Amino acid sequence: PNPGEFETISKALDASAKEGGATIEIKSGTYKERILMNKDNVKLVGLSDDVFVEWRTSTPYESVLEVTSENASVENVKFTHASKSVANNFGVFVKEKGSLKLKNVSVTSETGSGVATEGGSIDAENVVIDKCKNHGVSAFGNQSEDPKSGQVHLKNVAISNCGGDGILLRGGVQIDSLDVKIDNCTGFGVDAFENVQGTMKA
Repeated sequence: PNPGEFETISKALDASAKEGGATIEIKSGTYKERILMNKDNVKLVGLSDDVFVEWRTSTPYESVLEVTSENASVENVKFTHASKSVANNFGVFVKEKGSLKLKNVSVTSETGSGVATEGGSIDAENVVIDKCKNHGVSAFGNQSEDPKSGQVHLKNVAISNCGGDGILLRGGVQIDSLDVKIDNCTGFGVDAFENVQGTMKA
């Protein structure tokens, strides 16, 4: 897709499916829509510092960004999320076997956790997660397979003002982090159990 060709990000994503992958450039503005990345090798890039994607809904289990594809990537976008769901209430959600790279991104969830995966892969660099009602990062291994899947790579990530843990890890997920700052979260800074593996360096 060419810049300016589509009115919404979702329409650009639909068109990219016909091309077998694409880089979608997003002009400045506020986009009130839910983003579903379900085709491999698609990259979303904000062209300025004022690209906002907001999704507030009374429908349960709707993240502002949901990824089921491989090699998805998002850069220079600010996400805000609110959903009425009790469980699985995530702003950015990578489902089983999906993979997502986040760079220069911010995430706020007014009702749940900021960034989460269940059996998928998240690679986050220069990311700010702030003012989430629950955890900053929630990562769970896939309980239906052995060995368990689920990977989280964090570099230069700031997590603050969350109502739960800064980072919640469980179920065999693997974590590698460098230069992660957690501040003013109500729960633990890092809460890890059920065979979590990996390294965390200051």
